[in-house]
Amino acid sequence: MALERIIPEPINYKEKRVLEYPSIGDVIDALVKKEGGDSTEWDAIVTARAAVKTKHPKE
Repeated sequence: MALERIIPEPINYKEKRVLEYPSIGDVIDALVKKEGGDSTEWDAIVTARAAVKTKHPKE
């Protein structure tokens, strides 16, 4: 039995980006840690978002 795809394939850069961006929970957690003095996770999120934007540029 073949599985059907429930979620349609992303069709534009916005949909593709949303699937690859870090979750809002991860962003909030990293921001709280950054405010506490540890920006390691925040820096990783900024880098990851930039990579996604490069991979899926605005059309």
